[in-house]
Amino acid sequence: MPRKSASRRSSQESRPFRAGRNGFPTCARTLGTFIAYKAIRAGVPMVHVDPAYTSQGCSACGHIDKKNRTTQATFVCTSCGFAEHADVNAARNIASRGVAAWAVSYAADDAA
Repeated sequence: MPRKSASRRSSQESRPFRAGRNGFPTCARTLGTFIAYKAIRAGVPMVHVDPAYTSQGCSACGHIDKKNRTTQATFVCTSCGFAEHADVNAARNIASRGVAAWAVSYAADDAA
């Protein structure tokens, strides 16, 4: 049975930005780190948004329910009846959270 070398590093330690076939990072965390690095380098502000329940929440009324997702691609709100493609609805929720986080961060900067 071959012994493992104690000096070997894992593949993540040896390659912080592991690229896929198209040259972009492969895992979500690495991709987020890569985007943040590029945003700072370009002088573009960036806001982190918690993605929890964005696919279950209604972008029209804000109601969150697991039953809002009738299928993988369809979103129909059980409260107000709003219907849209599930990915578009989730993107709207993420965008609105980003705008809210942006406003809070600028309000904190203005107060300081």
